[in-house]
Amino acid sequence: MELVRIANKREQETFDEHSKEGWKCINKGFPDFLFYKDLPNGKTEGFFVEVKTKIPQGKIRNGVGTGVYHLLPHQEEMHKVLRKMGFEVKVIYKD
Repeated sequence: MELVRIANKREQETFDEHSKEGWKCINKGFPDFLFYKDLPNGKTEGFFVEVKTKIPQGKIRNGVGTGVYHLLPHQEEMHKVLRKMGFEVKVIYKD
């Protein structure tokens, strides 16, 4: 499963530098939205949202039958890491 997409030499150098220090990297699979609001106490709260499509009864989409359109492996990994870091990640299924 590919979790990193390198676009140019600067990104490759940055990736290599941090990887040598033992950091893991994911830059694919970020949720669709980060919702946040500023609170009266000066802090900010928020959460991530991934929006997925419900597949209509009897239809097939991308080889998946009736039900919901599931997260891709790189999205599952990203959501897992974000949650382990203390972030809330919601997956919402819409028609």
